[in-house]
Amino acid sequence: MKRVLFVTYGGGHVNALLPVIQKLNRHRPGVETHVLGLTTAAPVLREAGVPFLGFKDVLRADDHAAIKYGRKLAADTAPGQVDAAESVAYLGLSYADLVAQRGEEGARAAYADKGRMAFLPITALERIFDRVRPDLVVSTNSPRGERAAMVLARRRGIPSICVCDLWLGFELEWLAAPDYADRLLVMNDFVRQKLIDAGRSPDVVVTTGNPAFDRLVEPRWQEQGARIREELGTGTRQLVLWMSHTMPWAPEIRTRIARTLVEAAGRHPEWHLVLRAHPSEPPLDFELPAHVGVSDPRTQPAPAALRACDAGVTMMSTMGLEAVMLGIPMVTTHIVPERRPSYIDLDYENFLRNMQFAELATDYAGIEPAIERALESRTDHRHRLPAVGGATAAVVGQIVKFLDA
Repeated sequence: MKRVLFVTYGGGHVNALLPVIQKLNRHRPGVETHVLGLTTAAPVLREAGVPFLGFKDVLRADDHAAIKYGRKLAADTAPGQVDAAESVAYLGLSYADLVAQRGEEGARAAYADKGRMAFLPITALERIFDRVRPDLVVSTNSPRGERAAMVLARRRGIPSICVCDLWLGFELEWLAAPDYADRLLVMNDFVRQKLIDAGRSPDVVVTTGNPAFDRLVEPRWQEQGARIREELGTGTRQLVLWMSHTMPWAPEIRTRIARTLVEAAGRHPEWHLVLRAHPSEPPLDFELPAHVGVSDPRTQPAPAALRACDAGVTMMSTMGLEAVMLGIPMVTTHIVPERRPSYIDLDYENFLRNMQFAELATDYAGIEPAIERALESRTDHRHRLPAVGGATAAVVGQIVKFLDA
């Protein structure tokens, strides 16, 4: 029996791989699937009934240094959806590897500069590989655990597939390497050409679409979206959905954007502002007025929340692209700190701005008029994107080719 190991973080990463895992399980019962669900992927996989492993499953009692590091780092981390034991194991094993790779002083400097982006947790992945003994490894293009899985697969001579979820930016640093993954599956020909231009062979890069977006066309989301509007008491008002995302480079920007939106909504009784945090984010540190709603990602799936809204606001959330694919007008808050992070090019990464998929706000004062323009123009960019549907089957087809080879 062939074994496939899927490695995925949360957010758009697990949403891209979950339908692939489910379809492979349904149509190839002779294939044994294993999933390493990292950080916020865990609750998504649990809700879907997909068994998964975590770093805590390979943390050993004699990992004294890793446990010490993990407890210290977990104590300094805001609580989220990741359970305490997994946080200690994930942070501890990852940081222990960072120390092994750079030394104590180098690890401290790297973590201070890049945070978790500095991690390449090879040790934990080695233990997962030893446990699963995969014939094929599949992940998305995330750094850290997913990147470590691809690196280790190459070292061990195991075929690997990388499902590239969006437009690709800083990930090109490793995706462009000729020995990184045996197949790169991308969402459209624009991204395919970007990888070819970066040096990858055309034979390696295949346009399949992104399976995360296949679910957008399911009829149930229309009904759930209507129910969300009813539960929130939106009525005939225009629902403006803020799609937040983690901003480790400047978390204060997130708070100020939220405050700006709340103030703007107070001047627009025809709007119904609804705030939606990323699952990894802590709660906002101020009380919301009664006229502002909240969308909980744990109980309101992203497609349902999108079907409920009339316009969206984000900087770089995957939900922003999903909104565009549904014809929903968007605003991108391209607000960057004076001291820019070294590990991400915020100008390059803002695909909504760069592809001109959204009204642009480059400062806090520009957010309110940008929303007004979006609601008035209702610009639809769907003709500039691949049609939604069929990506899951295309990705599964690529997996089957490797398994049957």
